[in-house]
Amino acid sequence: MGKDPGEAARLMLEAIKKGEDGSLEEMQEKSADWSADFRRAMQRRLKEEGRYDGPIDGKFGPGVKRAVDELAAAAGT
Repeated sequence: MGKDPGEAARLMLEAIKKGEDGSLEEMQEKSADWSADFRRAMQRRLKEEGRYDGPIDGKFGPGVKRAVDELAAAAGT
């Protein structure tokens, strides 16, 4: 598969929802390793999920981290 930030973000969200090993840690502790395009795509996906209401700027601050935590908690992970 080619590099598609939107698809990568979709797959990461699914992994977090399923509680797959390492997915939550990737977003909480290693998000800077991901491209800015991926981070913006994650922000858009989190916004679509109703978990994030901040800017789509590719910066993973407290709002994104909280949204990821909420997503994981709602999934029971």
